[in-house]
Amino acid sequence: EIPVVDEPVTVVVSTNGWVRARQGHGHDPASFGFKTGDALYATFECRTTDPLVAISSTGRAYSVAVSALPGGRGDGAPMSSMVELEAGSQLVHFVAGPPSQVLLLATAAGLGFLTRLEGMVGRNRSGKQFLGLEAGDRLAFLTALPSDQGALALLSRKGRLLIFGLDEVKQLASGGRGVSLMELDGAEDSLEGLAYVGADGLQVRGVGRGGKESQVSLRTADLAEYIGKRARKGRPLDVRFKPRSVSTLERPA
Repeated sequence: EIPVVDEPVTVVVSTNGWVRARQGHGHDPASFGFKTGDALYATFECRTTDPLVAISSTGRAYSVAVSALPGGRGDGAPMSSMVELEAGSQLVHFVAGPPSQVLLLATAAGLGFLTRLEGMVGRNRSGKQFLGLEAGDRLAFLTALPSDQGALALLSRKGRLLIFGLDEVKQLASGGRGVSLMELDGAEDSLEGLAYVGADGLQVRGVGRGGKESQVSLRTADLAEYIGKRARKGRPLDVRFKPRSVSTLERPA
């Protein structure tokens, strides 16, 4: 085998599952072009020695080496062409990074678990079953976390926020079904947002009157009333718009 030179690289993934790699870090995501009807899913600043992993709609994990991704300034190639995808399924979530990267998998029904990227890497193009999904459920989040310690914030479709310690979440090295992360309010409810709680708090975004996009910053002191235990419903967010997502509040550079 030809040894891979360990270099910084940015993996670019589109919403339609096209993947490519650009040398170095610090690229402006707005500078990446895509085919008509496609858009940016995410960029991952990692190393050429790292893996890129995708989870399918049936919970199967597929992996390719970052060093094997097409480079240059083209559109790349569909990751589905690099693996043997299970019939009737499609790739829905992607992540690239070091094997030790901590990940949280969470379904729309509020189930989930912690794992590490290395556990999702397979030897075969046909991948391996990793996430157990109940009928009608789907993987909503495949999220990289800075640590398996700290706190997690969950947002329901009906606008409830729940914060609890990551030490309450089961760690499954080889995958599985997971545990209840949040109790949802009926069949019409689902997990809408998920974020690691940073030292500065959380950012909540949503839609207000007339479809106007709105957001609010929740500092650490604002979060106390939403702290609870895993598998609880949480409390309705006290905001004047319909919450759609939650993210870690980043301190301005």
